[in-house]
Amino acid sequence: MTNITELAQSLKAAAENAIGAHERLAAYPYGEIIDISQHEGEQIDIDITDLNEFNKEANPVNVLALVEALEGDALDDVEVRGVVTYLINRAGWVSDDDIPIM
Repeated sequence: MTNITELAQSLKAAAENAIGAHERLAAYPYGEIIDISQHEGEQIDIDITDLNEFNKEANPVNVLALVEALEGDALDDVEVRGVVTYLINRAGWVSDDDIPIM
């Protein structure tokens, strides 16, 4: 397993845990101050922990690493297809078609 795969799985797990937490905490009125010390071990404490874990995983360095990996993979696919199309067209396997093989 590559580092980028581990990073993606870690971020996905944190996001899945944070979904319910985000929905529950969004129900609180905007701007309301919550004294978390009075809620230790309760669902709100667990929710905040889950959101903090997601925020830790979804930092700019990790997000950029994932995006660059995805862009790299996408560009690799385009390059390979472009090379294959070029070789097929160059070999003359295509008739005089205005639309080359894609």
